[in-house]
Amino acid sequence: LAKYCRASQSDKQINRWKNQQMDRQTNRLHECNFYFKLKIGCFVVGTEGGPLVLFDTAGEVDRKQSHAIVISSFNNFKHAIGSKVIATSSHTAGLVFGLQSYITEVQAGFMLQFGMSGSTHGVSAAVESWGEKLRSLYGTTRISPDLDPTNTKLGYWTDNGAYYDGSYWSKNPKAVPQDVLVEVKQMLDRMKVPIAYIQLDPWWYPNDDHGGCTEWVPQEKFFPKGLPWLRDQLGIPLLLYANYFSVNNTYMKRNQFDFIDSLNFQLTYARGPIANVVPEQSYKFYDYIMSKHQSMGAFEVDFLDFQFLLFSQLQQHVNWSEMWMKGMADAALKHNVSMQLCMELPNDLLQSVLFPAITNARASEDDFPTAGNRWNIAMTAMLMRALDIGPFFDDIWTRADQPGNPYGQSSNDIRLRTFVSALSGGPVGISDGANLTDAELIMRSCREDGVLLKPSRPVVPLDAHFMPANQGGVTAGNIWNTHSQIGSDVWYHLMAFDVTQPFVVTPSHIYPLKKTTSQPKFMIGKWGFPGCSNGSMATECLKMFDDNHPFTVQTLGMDGSEHNFTLYSINPVFSNGWVLLGEVDKVVTVSPQRFSSVKVYGDGLRLKVSGKPSEQLELWFVKSNGHIFTANVRVPPSGQQTVYMS
Repeated sequence: LAKYCRASQSDKQINRWKNQQMDRQTNRLHECNFYFKLKIGCFVVGTEGGPLVLFDTAGEVDRKQSHAIVISSFNNFKHAIGSKVIATSSHTAGLVFGLQSYITEVQAGFMLQFGMSGSTHGVSAAVESWGEKLRSLYGTTRISPDLDPTNTKLGYWTDNGAYYDGSYWSKNPKAVPQDVLVEVKQMLDRMKVPIAYIQLDPWWYPNDDHGGCTEWVPQEKFFPKGLPWLRDQLGIPLLLYANYFSVNNTYMKRNQFDFIDSLNFQLTYARGPIANVVPEQSYKFYDYIMSKHQSMGAFEVDFLDFQFLLFSQLQQHVNWSEMWMKGMADAALKHNVSMQLCMELPNDLLQSVLFPAITNARASEDDFPTAGNRWNIAMTAMLMRALDIGPFFDDIWTRADQPGNPYGQSSNDIRLRTFVSALSGGPVGISDGANLTDAELIMRSCREDGVLLKPSRPVVPLDAHFMPANQGGVTAGNIWNTHSQIGSDVWYHLMAFDVTQPFVVTPSHIYPLKKTTSQPKFMIGKWGFPGCSNGSMATECLKMFDDNHPFTVQTLGMDGSEHNFTLYSINPVFSNGWVLLGEVDKVVTVSPQRFSSVKVYGDGLRLKVSGKPSEQLELWFVKSNGHIFTANVRVPPSGQQTVYMS
C-alpha cells in the first residue's frame, strides 16, 4: 500500500500542509489522513520520528500468526513526517502523515510517498519485510566489504569514552598522539590483537570555541609528521571523523566554498553558531577535503541531529538536506571509503537506502565508564537491520580497570559489552589504554586476521517483549536473538540478561524460525557448553529444542553494578543426526565469516572454513551417536580449507 501526495501544476505556498493527495480528476489537493482505531503508545512525531509499528496481541495464542504493520515515508525522508491526533469533541483520534510544517514552498510535481508493509509473523518479521520493500524500491546496495574495514574488521577508537579521547590529550599535554598511537599498535601486535584501522575523533583537527572544525587537516602539534607518516608506521588505514564546521572556517575565508550558518544555540558541544557547506556545493567540498587524505580508509560523520535541527535552511527547503548528504556520500564512494553515521535521526537511516557508501551507524549514545546501560541496543538494531546497516554499539574497554584514564573511574559490564558488540552485527572497536587490552576476551569476537565473526543479521528483541505479561510477554529483563545462516541451515544465538522471572521459550518465539512451516530439531546449550568435553555425552550440556521441547530462560539479577547474562547457542540437527556446535571460544560460535558451507557427508559433515593462514581452529560437533567430538583444524596458506568429519 502506498499513498502519494503531489503538488499541483503551479508552485504551492504552504502554511501547514498535513497529508494531502492530488485528485486525479480535478488536479486539486485534498486531505488524506490515515485513521486507526487502535491504542497507540510511544510514537515520536515530527522530524525526529521514524517508522511506526502497529501490532496486535491476540496472536500470542498462536505466536506464528501475530499481526504487525509498519508505516513510514518512502521518499523525501527528511521532510515526510507522521503525527498522532488526540481525540477532541470535533476530531477522531488517529494518525496523520504528511509534509513537515517548516517547509515554505514546493515545486510543481513534488511528491510524498508513504508505504505500509505487514506480516502475520509478528513485529520482527514486519519490520524486516518493510525494510526489504524499501530497499527493493531503490535497488539499495552497499559498498564492497573489501572497502569497508569498519563494518568487517576489528578496529581501535579514540572517541568520547575511549582511553585516548580528546580529554586525555588536554590532561596530558606532553603526550604526542601520533607517537602514542604507534605504541598502541605495536603493543596490540605483540598481544596478537589484529586491529585493521584506527579511528581519530574531532581532536585530530583544529576547532573553534564553538566546537566547529576550522579546517579538516591534522593539528600539527598532534601529528608533526603528518597522517601519511602515521599510516605508514601503523600499516593500517585511518577512520577520519568529521562533524560541523566553524562559521569562520578556512574554506570560507579563502572563498573556496559557501556555507550556511546555524541558529545560535548553546548546547553541550555546539556552543554557539556552527556552519555547513551549502548543499549544491556538498559534493565538490567533500571530494576536495577527502582528496587531501589518502591515509583515510573510512569516514565518520557525527552530530547529524544538530546538522539538521539547528539549520533552519535545511528544514525549510525540500531536498536540501538530501542534497547535502548525497554530496558527502557520493564523494566517499568516489574515494572508495565507507561511511558511518553518528547521532543520526531515524530519517537519516531511511535516507541511507539512497547511498551505497553508508554501511553502519551508531546504535547508542556515547558509552563511557559511568554511562549506564547504553549497550541496550536491540530496538535500534531492529531498524538498522531492516535497512542493511550495521549497528555500532560504540567502542569498548576490555578491562574494567584502566589506570591513568581521563575519567578517573573503572568501568563495568566488560564481558557483556564485548558480547553485545560481537552480536550486534555491526562494527567492533576497542579503546583500551596501551598494554591494557584483554586479548583473550576481544579475540572471542574475530579471527586471527581481524575479520569479525558476526551473525548473519543484527540482534533484535524477541517479539514477546512487546506483549503484555498476561499474553505471553517477557516480564523481567531482556531476551534478544539473532542467527547465522550457512546455506539453507540456520544457527540461532539467544542472549538473556536480568531475566529474573522464568520465561519459557519455544521455536515460535524466535525470528525467523517462527516463519518456518516445517518442524526442525535443534540442540540448545549455554555458551561454552559447560559440562561437556571431547567424548562426553552431549546431554551433559545440551538439550533438545523443538515444538515439543521448549526451554526455560532465567538469569540472576544485578550483581552490584554488573548485569548477569546468559548466551545460548541453538544448533540444527542434520538429517544424519550430526550437529555442528562450532568454535566454543567465540561469541558467535557459527559465523558465515568462518563457515561458508556445511553439508551432510555420509555419516558425517563436510565443511568449508576460512581464516588466517596457519590459524588453529578447535571445532566442536555432536556425532550421530550422541557424543561430543572435537577436531583441530589448521588453516592452510590459501586461507580456506574443506574439512571432512565422520
